[in-house]
Amino acid sequence: MDAETKRCPDCDEVIRAAARRCRFCGRRFAPPGDAPPPTPADAVAPEELLELLAGLVSRSLVVHDPVSGRYRLLETVRQYARERLMESGGADSARARHLAFFLEMAESAAPELQGPRQGEHLRLLAEEHGNLNAAFSFALSSAGSEWAPLRLVNALWRYWRTRGFVSEGRNLAEAALRSAPDAPVRLVAYGHNTAGILSDFLGDYAAASEHYARALDLFRQEGDPRGEAHILSNLGILARKRGNLPEARRLQEEAVAIKRTLGDRPFLASSLNNVGIVAANQGDHAAARSFLEEALAIMREAGDVFGIALALENLGDIDLAEERLDAAAARYDEALPLLESLGDRHFLAVALTQTAFLALARGRPDQALEPAERALRIRQELSDRRGLAESWEAIAEIAAACGRHDLACRLLGAAAALRESIGSRTITAARVAGEHVLAQAEAALGTDAVRSAWDEGLLLRPDQAAQLALQHLAALRSGTDGSPA
Repeated sequence: MDAETKRCPDCDEVIRAAARRCRFCGRRFAPPGDAPPPTPADAVAPEELLELLAGLVSRSLVVHDPVSGRYRLLETVRQYARERLMESGGADSARARHLAFFLEMAESAAPELQGPRQGEHLRLLAEEHGNLNAAFSFALSSAGSEWAPLRLVNALWRYWRTRGFVSEGRNLAEAALRSAPDAPVRLVAYGHNTAGILSDFLGDYAAASEHYARALDLFRQEGDPRGEAHILSNLGILARKRGNLPEARRLQEEAVAIKRTLGDRPFLASSLNNVGIVAANQGDHAAARSFLEEALAIMREAGDVFGIALALENLGDIDLAEERLDAAAARYDEALPLLESLGDRHFLAVALTQTAFLALARGRPDQALEPAERALRIRQELSDRRGLAESWEAIAEIAAACGRHDLACRLLGAAAALRESIGSRTITAARVAGEHVLAQAEAALGTDAVRSAWDEGLLLRPDQAAQLALQHLAALRSGTDGSPA
């Protein structure tokens, strides 16, 4: 050794004399002279980080994953390090720094989830899902940072909704609300909004309504028009799902009016999309197209991939209703890859279902089978109860087109029972389609057989109805279940 090197007393490796930390075992050395000790935030100097990491990898204490590019501790090493950290009394300090880092990551990513970089940030959050959950767990403890649980859930709800962690996210949002009764009013209001959105996607409309009502009161109490418009739009979505289209349109138009005064065009676009959906459901296609085209133009201008996909899908639905099938196909063909790229499984299932309806409209039920099956499987995985009912209704139409009227009636019965249990009503177009399927079945099978099959469907559990649909879709695809019954 020379004056520029020294030997670590813990691992006996030779390291630089000026090193503040051993690159092989991580031991920290006191700074020379009267220099102050390093604070937790700068315990590892940036210039030392790569050297330290390389040393840990060389001793097989840290493993590099060449696929993800990430580094991880071996499990036995992680457990040992955790025990040593707990013994040292520094666990809370380390977890607080961990929480601060991932809270900043979540809040920095949140606004990006509505712009051109949303796919990149969704992937980042997905990679850090475990770390984000660990940060939330610490935030809930008494040692957690002030109001961090609410800040985390308000930042992460779009990620949870997009990637299918809706039930987990709703539980975390409600825990966050319980943890911070004295948090700032706007923070609590957005917490109720988060819990409301996730409850809505789970089909728990009663809980969603309660959270939205509380949020609306708080935003109005604060004189916050942006928050008020946000909740009015969400209440409009809920009213549409419950079948109250006049109320849904009133709420959405009120939200649009407020948002136009705020001058935030991307914020306005979401409500333009929502009011366009309601107008389309009411059969007011001219107004719907106008709202949706304006929304699409704004979304393209902002580079909002999700918003573009949603507006395209909704415009495709109008084209389909007007039997402009090539135009509908073009819209769906553009929307589907965008949703796939984002990993947005909920709205991907919606678009796949509409693609199945397009195939039926073209007289090709065979081409409806694959997208209908994909949509159903996604909705099973997401526990999307309203979506399950929509899938069974779509598969009932496919079954009817293939001559399986008994299956169609059972699936419509199961869908009706599930909708009744969550308080969801079919919109006019879907209701008319269902009535047409039942009329076809009655002509083919007779009234008593239709009533019997419907009653069988009413008694099916959701898992049984889904299995019934999947079994017959597989049989229809193989050509073994296509004969009229």
